[in-house]
Amino acid sequence: MASNNHHSQLIVAEATRLLAEHQTLDYSWARRKAAENLGIKANEKQLPGLAEIEAAVVEHQQIFSQQAPLVAERLQAASELLQQFGKFSPRLVGPLARGVTAGNAVMTIHCFAEAAKIVLFDIMDAGIRAESGDVTVTTSRRKREERPAFSFFYREHEVLVIVLGLDEYRHPPLDPVSEKPAYGLDADALAKRVA
Repeated sequence: MASNNHHSQLIVAEATRLLAEHQTLDYSWARRKAAENLGIKANEKQLPGLAEIEAAVVEHQQIFSQQAPLVAERLQAASELLQQFGKFSPRLVGPLARGVTAGNAVMTIHCFAEAAKIVLFDIMDAGIRAESGDVTVTTSRRKREERPAFSFFYREHEVLVIVLGLDEYRHPPLDPVSEKPAYGLDADALAKRVA
């Protein structure tokens, strides 16, 4: 048992180092790569949780990183986008909503609409060129399903807008890190955070 805990601590430390070095917040990749680099053979359930890795990243950024200006800049950009997409009850979700970012991190926003094309038209009306595709989410019923999404750059920040059904506003998909409903920050909560 102690060995597993020691291995877990080693993996978290190595994953945090990898994330800082590669300027990404891909916790799953960092966790797998850390175990591989350390020569630790473990199945998915034996590896430390993504929330544990994110907690270490937050601590690392507070102590060693100069990410505070980037976090503030991205929160401001996200606030502007939430205002822009206001009619879709948007929410900022993911690590940035928890105050964590990295150079290559993507800003994720949930928009709620009857159809994805309505959101796309709004994006186009704002003069933003977006690419469309699908992303896999874990629903509140713990089923993996695809949802339409649009990716684009806003003020040099990569953005992913995931379009969810109107009924998902009260029961959003699960956050991949915390595995809890991704309520995130609405426009008002984000404006307070930015202020």
